[in-house]
Amino acid sequence: MEGFPRQFEYVVSDGGLRVERCLSRSESLVMPEFIDGIAVTAIAPYALEGNADIRDVVCSPQVTEIGSRAFANCPSLKRIVFPPKLDRYDNSWVAGCARLEEIVLPGAVIDLDLVAPAPSGVKRVCIGEMTRTVQIARAWKVRLEQVDVHPGNRWLSSDGACVYDAGGTELIVHATKAPKVVVAQGCRRVAERAFELEKHLEHVDLPEGVCEIGERAFAESALRSFESPQSLQTICREAFADCQLLEEVQLADGLREIGGRAFSGCSACSNVDLPASVAFVGRKAFEGANLRACGEHPTLSVSSRNPVLFIDGAGVLCEHGDDGVVVVEALDRQTERYRTPAGTVRVADRAFFEHPCLEQLEITEGVLQIGQEAFMGCRRLRSVALPSTLRCLGARAFATTALNSCVMPASLESLGECAFAFNFKNWHPTTNPPEARSHISLEPGNERYFVKRGLLYERCEGKGAQVVLYVGPDIDLEVGQDARGIAPYAFFGVQGIRELRLPANIPTGEATFAMRKPPERITLLGDDGIVFETMHDWRGVCALQRSFASDGTTNARLLCSTFDEEALSAQVDYEAYRYMITRLLHPEYLEPTVRQTFERTLRERLDDACVTFARHDDRACIDGLVDLGVICAENIDKALETVSNADSAPITARLLELKRTRFSSATRDYGL
Repeated sequence: MEGFPRQFEYVVSDGGLRVERCLSRSESLVMPEFIDGIAVTAIAPYALEGNADIRDVVCSPQVTEIGSRAFANCPSLKRIVFPPKLDRYDNSWVAGCARLEEIVLPGAVIDLDLVAPAPSGVKRVCIGEMTRTVQIARAWKVRLEQVDVHPGNRWLSSDGACVYDAGGTELIVHATKAPKVVVAQGCRRVAERAFELEKHLEHVDLPEGVCEIGERAFAESALRSFESPQSLQTICREAFADCQLLEEVQLADGLREIGGRAFSGCSACSNVDLPASVAFVGRKAFEGANLRACGEHPTLSVSSRNPVLFIDGAGVLCEHGDDGVVVVEALDRQTERYRTPAGTVRVADRAFFEHPCLEQLEITEGVLQIGQEAFMGCRRLRSVALPSTLRCLGARAFATTALNSCVMPASLESLGECAFAFNFKNWHPTTNPPEARSHISLEPGNERYFVKRGLLYERCEGKGAQVVLYVGPDIDLEVGQDARGIAPYAFFGVQGIRELRLPANIPTGEATFAMRKPPERITLLGDDGIVFETMHDWRGVCALQRSFASDGTTNARLLCSTFDEEALSAQVDYEAYRYMITRLLHPEYLEPTVRQTFERTLRERLDDACVTFARHDDRACIDGLVDLGVICAENIDKALETVSNADSAPITARLLELKRTRFSSATRDYGL
């Protein structure tokens, strides 16, 4: 095409032509499809950057690649048409084009994601022919006045303000800065995140026919009122979450389901009445909405005609199930005492999860099941009365509460793991250790469970039983030789055990020995049985949990090696000194290199060890140093001097006694 070569600098490569620089000073530029018979297939980076004259650009339809900032900083550019064969879009192409108002997007982009930052003046965009999915960042929405879709697009359509699917039945995304939106007739669903984060949006008019509002569809928007059409059946999870200006909510009969956190954080909301048609309300649907569910003038209520749901006098949402009442969720967060309604058969999962004020709880007779985490995190809950009818207590049902005692009924058939564990969430042996558990007892006559010497057992099918839970108050424990295993979290949060006797190689579960403090002594029974003195601090917690968890059994060799590794890597203090002496005196599975390290540490740090034992009045460790030959005839006088300077009369007396009895000296120090 004559004339074009003088407007462009270009190179030819790979069967196509790449424009390197545009020399044209015209206001309107239609880039050629061919130059010298060669197809224009690429535009190089910075090719038109800074062109002050150009106002309108239509790219060559053959172009499949555009380089970074190709049209950037063109101060007069108002409109640009990208090629129909280009399969991506990059904001840098038009960065700094302050007057750019209209963009015809590349036609072959399948998944369009208009991310920030948006061109500062853009008002209109046209989505390409091949685009199937669209995401538009808020930075674009606050500027756009119109969004169109190529008429040949088989997947999407538009009414100028919103993008829909091809048939107009699903609103995919709202794209403009309009504060009020009228959704097109024929729409049946508002898609996930369609209006999310739109701080300019005040009102949306949904037509009859809309059946569902998707997850986070209006979340964190500036919506001020919402009136549902009669056709609306489902409001999905977090659909209106954190709409802090939402004052008026009118829900029409026909609505059946409100998802979890659907209206959470709607702090300006003044009143919500759930219609008779609602059969399901998800967890925390109205959390943080400042609505009262009980009292003289409740602002959150359920229609008296609703055959499924009701709110009891304590502000707890309940439902009528097939076999009785189900306690669903505590809506009022100020309740201190609660008694389940008459006819209750089940407390649902997480019904009072992390309730901040609940202190006393009475589960009435007739309740068969308490769900998972039903009262987990109720840190003020000190008293609970369980009914004789209870059959199932879910996992973590009373975890992280303040219960001081609990009696499990004889009717109990299933006890979930960690049902009574404390400080369960994100536990860590040093920064967030488990809390000591309350005293738990079992009524006699239970066919599935029994208590023996402080341990709750569950009978297994066939023969034998497994340890389910330490219930106390015994501090000397023995797991029976016929036990089939020890359940996960069985000793979670336990402290104060003096001795724990375990069969060797018995199966264990996740966090079985995640204790607050380990036992003072562990005895493993069997062919490789050992008596093992632990480090009785957080290092012992780490080592005990790691050793048994890594193998899944009470493996004696792993127990020894894991504790030894912990002692080698730990700061040398009282617990470490004591452990080293115990291991050298009872060297089962003690590696030669570890033995040498322990011996060298004790010899090189003898003065510090003696002072440490003096401060703890630990005569047994002083005896151990003598038995190991670390304290001998050559250095006992120096040890005596060190301890005397530490003003420890009992340990000084013990060293003098050892000097007399063990090293054949009759010397007496009458000045002591």
